[in-house]
Amino acid sequence: GAPAGQSLKPAVRLLTLLLVIGGAAAGCDRSEPAPTGNRGASRTRGEANAPTGFERRLLFLPESSSIPLAAVFDFTVVLEPASHARIARMWLGRNGSWEPVFDAAWQAPPVREPWRLLPNGPLRLMVGERGELEALAYQRGSEELRLTPARALVDWSSGQEHQLRLRPGEILFAGSRARGLVLDEQRQQRAGSRPGTSYDAFLTDGQGLYLVFQGEAAEARSWRGARREGQTWAETRLEAGPSAPGAAAPPAASSAAVWRVVAPRARLQGELQLAGPRAVAWPADGGPELGSGSTAAGPAADPAGTLYFVRGWVRLGSNRRPLFGVIRHG
Repeated sequence: GAPAGQSLKPAVRLLTLLLVIGGAAAGCDRSEPAPTGNRGASRTRGEANAPTGFERRLLFLPESSSIPLAAVFDFTVVLEPASHARIARMWLGRNGSWEPVFDAAWQAPPVREPWRLLPNGPLRLMVGERGELEALAYQRGSEELRLTPARALVDWSSGQEHQLRLRPGEILFAGSRARGLVLDEQRQQRAGSRPGTSYDAFLTDGQGLYLVFQGEAAEARSWRGARREGQTWAETRLEAGPSAPGAAAPPAASSAAVWRVVAPRARLQGELQLAGPRAVAWPADGGPELGSGSTAAGPAADPAGTLYFVRGWVRLGSNRRPLFGVIRHG
């Protein structure tokens, strides 16, 4: 099997990008090996539990609350007998709204390490001397969106099939730059895997505190940049429901909904409110959609793959902090 590290899992989640800077040549990402599992293109009868695909997801949030920005990048590869089906998607969230930037699906010849990121058309990547990922970008004409992740500050990986890392990063868009943190998540997909129905979230107070909720694992993690320290809460999740009575009307094309922190064994409380139109980032028909999904009483009726821009608060012990960020369903 391959050494521990980079994985990509199938279950179409969203977008991504890559760029070649200066005289660097575009190539595949060899920054980290994938989790142990099948390296090759097709599975044999004796490899029934081998990975059927990989997913890598990067989500950027700024370090300042004065910049209402988020960016989501997804790579997915599905292992098929004669080829590998690859999907790359990218979304930019600004001022509470989502803009689909790139959405591509293509067939590629099988490779020995299918979890590696590959460029495609206006999607480019830059790698360092040791093959580590240095830049992901989309560029077409004067339009450019570039993410430059740095070395991980903290590694929250749990087992060989799921890696979760927090990296400093910078994003360039529309001629502007913003610094922040990148949540870099990598997963394997196996036979019978299905999109989850829980909620993941990446949130910040814009002053150095970052929170990550992992719905399937029922865990929450925090990172304080100034102190360079983290904390983990088990048996913690986000629970969705309709807006509280008397709450302000939601933005157009949105379901009225809130997410409450459920942590029966932790001194952690919080509530998040939908702050803009939802985006169904990987609908069944493969095309990007804005403001899609059910208009039922809450987000539970939205399909897996829905993105939500949210604002709210969290109380860590006796300290209450404002939050903004991104929730994704499934």
